[in-house]
Amino acid sequence: MLRTINMSDSRSSLPSSMRYAMGRVPSVSASSSQRLFAASNGNTFNAVTNEIRIPVSANDGFLDVKRGYLAFNLSALAATDTYDCTLGSDGAGVIDSIRIESQGRLLERLERYCVRHNVRNRLDCSLVAQNRRSVMLDGPTPALAQPVAGQTLEATENSYDMVLEIEDSGFLNPHDGMAIPMGAQFDIIIRINPTVLQGTWTTGDPALGLSVINPRFIAPLYKIQNPEALSAYKTFHQSQGVSWSGDTYKCYVGALTQGVTGENIIQINDRSLSLLSLCAVQRTAVDRAYGGTKTTFVPNGCTEFYYEIDGQAHPSSQIKVSAVAATAILARAYKEMLNSSFVKDGVGPDKVSFLANSFVMCADLKVFDDDHLALRGMNTAMNASPNTFNWTASGGATATTEVCVFANCEAFWTLQTDGQISVVV
Repeated sequence: MLRTINMSDSRSSLPSSMRYAMGRVPSVSASSSQRLFAASNGNTFNAVTNEIRIPVSANDGFLDVKRGYLAFNLSALAATDTYDCTLGSDGAGVIDSIRIESQGRLLERLERYCVRHNVRNRLDCSLVAQNRRSVMLDGPTPALAQPVAGQTLEATENSYDMVLEIEDSGFLNPHDGMAIPMGAQFDIIIRINPTVLQGTWTTGDPALGLSVINPRFIAPLYKIQNPEALSAYKTFHQSQGVSWSGDTYKCYVGALTQGVTGENIIQINDRSLSLLSLCAVQRTAVDRAYGGTKTTFVPNGCTEFYYEIDGQAHPSSQIKVSAVAATAILARAYKEMLNSSFVKDGVGPDKVSFLANSFVMCADLKVFDDDHLALRGMNTAMNASPNTFNWTASGGATATTEVCVFANCEAFWTLQTDGQISVVV
């Protein structure tokens, strides 16, 4: 029998609609302004001048990088250039790599950024994701035909404004929405490469046909106006430094040769304190060429795969696959992909696109699936034996294939008492 509730009972027994005395805590007194950080080494970048360096400073406040984004203009080098291309997803298609550095120290390195970013977008086919990408691509472009179809770069146009959230960076997307602490300084270094652009070319040669103009990083910066709160932060920082964390990745590139039968082994040799998952993306030479889609990541003749870490197989038994419609074997491969950290947060089975039997070959390595915990992945930092990706095709690879293995892991950064930033991965 239910007992009668009276108002003298603990407030925790009351429904949320009656907790009038438990209002929200007022925020600390602060002011906020949007900061724009422009490239320090030029204004126009292309296949010749291909490295963008953007210095970022949070000397006088806390930088809310979670709401930050990269903005730039994607243009033809001259009005006479002719090209026609549909981006695979968004403006990240021209980005080959991103590095975060501070005072000469490498804090994060994201290789094959366009590949990873584009494939992760392809897996997210929700209507919300489609519209969101559309707006950030000089849009909106309503009723997109494909789950991740981006803006079409046409020969009749010469300039497109792009906005890009650098969501694959753990440094710029910290856990729990943490801000970059006051006193931090770092550089965002972006290497562009139009020849690896993620998109479908129908006419023209993109090697020298595109340029990135006026790149800048934009993010809110807030200043604490409460003297006691600011003093407490400074005291804490001077006593032990300030730390934050985020999910990042490392990239290992290998190759599969057409026609080689049996088991193909690609060495990874990853060493991480918290390895969350390993995910392999395959792309044939045709897909990577100018006329290729650049967005395809099919099994390419694979019949089974697994990862070997410190002498043990992950998953514990090989995952068998078949993309043949009549005998499709894809369930375990899809489930491992959903469990892994490769798929974006909040993207469940109802929102994932499995177009043309495309999938990423993943192994979920999390020890605890709890975002409130740190070091929730497998520790491979002290492994003595090599880590490998083992891939088998009974008839061999159907085409020469580049394999990008993404090791998704946790990283921990610290703004030290002397103002330098260190990292442990």
